[in-house]
Amino acid sequence: MTKKKEEITKEKDEVIEKGEEFQTPIELLEKRAVYSLGFRNIDTLIGFNECDENSGEILQTNRGVLSGSLITYIGVSGAGKTTLAAQHVASMMIPFILEGNKNVKLHMIDNESGLTRNRFKNLTNLTNEQIHNHVVFETENSIEFLNELTVRIINEKKKLKPEKVKGYTGAHIEIVPPTFIMVDALSEMMPENLTEEEKADNKMLYMTQARLLDQYFKKFKNQFVKYNINMLCIAHTSKKMNLDNPLVKPSKEFRALPADMKINGGKNFLYNTDIGIYISRIVADSPEALEKKSATYLKAQSIMEAKLWKNRQGRDNVRFYLVADTNGFNPLKSFIYECIDLKVIETAGATRKVEGWEDKFRSSQIADMMIENKDFRKCVYDAYDKRKSYIFESARKGKEERKEALNILFMMNE
Repeated sequence: MTKKKEEITKEKDEVIEKGEEFQTPIELLEKRAVYSLGFRNIDTLIGFNECDENSGEILQTNRGVLSGSLITYIGVSGAGKTTLAAQHVASMMIPFILEGNKNVKLHMIDNESGLTRNRFKNLTNLTNEQIHNHVVFETENSIEFLNELTVRIINEKKKLKPEKVKGYTGAHIEIVPPTFIMVDALSEMMPENLTEEEKADNKMLYMTQARLLDQYFKKFKNQFVKYNINMLCIAHTSKKMNLDNPLVKPSKEFRALPADMKINGGKNFLYNTDIGIYISRIVADSPEALEKKSATYLKAQSIMEAKLWKNRQGRDNVRFYLVADTNGFNPLKSFIYECIDLKVIETAGATRKVEGWEDKFRSSQIADMMIENKDFRKCVYDAYDKRKSYIFESARKGKEERKEALNILFMMNE
């Protein structure tokens, strides 16, 4: 009996060891790149390491969102959902715009007329020529039009020659240039051909809307990765209602969201979201409030608290901050405020300090030092990454860890 067990154990070890010999051919690698959202704190929180499967050694650190993703923004009214989405999509596009890739397009569907061309220009820092070449402000905004637009994009993508780029594994892959669709707000998109009965009955109206959006995501979401379609959607929220028994408390669907919060747009919309951003709270929105938070050095208009309510790339329910000034959310000020909140940049009497940097400095100097001094910037980045190391380490697994996990699996199936 003992001999038989030893033979089985040996066979299991051989199976595990043989698996290490396989080298994934490049043509079989997942064809996805990583696009920066332009905010170091957010890019880090959705970031992940690609590691060698034998040694666990880090091959590449990825900061940003995987190509072919759906990003959904929710939050309190006036929190800056549209502003943040516009800044994110611009950051994802800018590297392609600067290299003159005219195949990269953004289709703007604004059914709330909340983002004018001039406002978009100021938020994104794109020129009129760049907007003309790369942005299409769509005039139709029905669910049927969204279907037609996506079909048209896919057909156009089929004609394009894939380009060689560095994928998230560190290897070079071939994918078509990205296309972006920004919808503000997807939860308010309505069917084009409504019956009189549907128009008169709100419940029936929203049931039709949810059904058509469900059909859209079932039909197209699996095509987003293949054709490098990236969608950014703003969604409205409402209170969950239990019509059968109002006294029964609703159950939580997402850890980062209140149990009684409902994201409008249908369940398939939520389940297909890859990255969900929830601007949850106003931390400060006046000079007095900023002074109370000891944040006057930022020269900001407001500070918002936000969370990842969904993150298919790693951990969800992670908090971060957004600092707004006259030109939308400021990535540098947002990062500085978060570093001070996390004590990555520590208080040292009337001055500040950061690990790895000998000299002390004042709060008012941080922004200029970050811009002008690469060595200082590296110290701050390293200290922040050290504090957030659990984000990157969550997927790290070498040969021994995998062998241990497989042995447990074998044991549980004895």
